[in-house]
Amino acid sequence: MDDYDKKAWDALERERQRQLSRSPRRLVPGPVRERAGKLGRSAHDGASSVPGFDQAEDLVQEVLKAAGEVGARLAANSLWQKRIISAYSDDGHRVALITDIQQLALRDIDKAKPSIGIGYMAAGAATGAAAGVAVTSGEIAALVGGTAGGAAGGAGGGGIGAAPGAGAGAAPGAAVVVGAIAADTAAVLFGSAREVFHIAAYYGYDVNRPEERLRALGVLNYATASTQAAKNRAYNELQKLAGLIVRNAVWKQLDHSVITKIVRRVFELLGQRLTKRALGMALPFIGIAIGATLNAWTLSRTADGADLLYRQQFLCDKYELPFPDGVSATTAAEPEHDEDIPLTDIIEEEIEEQARADEPPDDEDGTEDPPAASI
Repeated sequence: MDDYDKKAWDALERERQRQLSRSPRRLVPGPVRERAGKLGRSAHDGASSVPGFDQAEDLVQEVLKAAGEVGARLAANSLWQKRIISAYSDDGHRVALITDIQQLALRDIDKAKPSIGIGYMAAGAATGAAAGVAVTSGEIAALVGGTAGGAAGGAGGGGIGAAPGAGAGAAPGAAVVVGAIAADTAAVLFGSAREVFHIAAYYGYDVNRPEERLRALGVLNYATASTQAAKNRAYNELQKLAGLIVRNAVWKQLDHSVITKIVRRVFELLGQRLTKRALGMALPFIGIAIGATLNAWTLSRTADGADLLYRQQFLCDKYELPFPDGVSATTAAEPEHDEDIPLTDIIEEEIEEQARADEPPDDEDGTEDPPAASI
């Protein structure tokens, strides 16, 4: 390892230790965060009483599930690989494919790779603010509609029974709230995926390859984890995944349908993670600032995590080094959290299911049919 790469590796070691051992940073003080959480839950509970809200939430989950495959494909296809290749060609390197970049020196990559995270942060802040505005407008509409519906119910002699009228009046506003949070979650998920794919390409990893699409999911899982325990376990998942990719060449021949199922399942879990985080936008007016700040913070952390992991993977592949260890066994044994995404388990489950589906059917007694007699 030359001096440049050695310094880079040492810096990666320090940064990896910092990311895996630091206390989670909070955007706001504890009391304020607790109060905001209570208000957010109250806003969610209030909206959930509106007729049709549960169906709207179910629809959001279905949309996010279906958007997994489409979002991953769009994020990959929207990358201008020719522009990335041209950045290296302009510096005098012979690069025809993204994978050719892996043959270059790290100093060459550092010279060609721009600061990718800034543009994504700006776009994320804009969508978060827009979603906050929409959520606030929806809550106001729900409040006005609920008041009008309640008045109509009372005029009709409904009294306490006026709630149905209030619900009917508030329904359009609740739909706006749910739709805005869903749209923002989908936008952040797409932006995070594209950001990871973008950084991967600059280090020579083509996410159109099956094994690299899976690695990118592991990086995305790590980069978007908000709790320290979830981040540590996501790193361990990625370490296991890196080892499986090295040892199991059959992964490079995975059927497209298997990859699609894996991506859909992981994106659904990532969508649930980001949706819970987006509930802070349910605070009227304050939600606008929360949405913008939270999205920018998410995309900033995604860029930092992806750059660390792909830079580390590049040097591991270049010098045939093992993927560095993550947290200690004690930390890894902490109780699981609902943020955890068992990526390798999901992959192995889908591979086993595909293998069972490919097995020829047996007779009920467990014997195969005899070969047909030749004519």
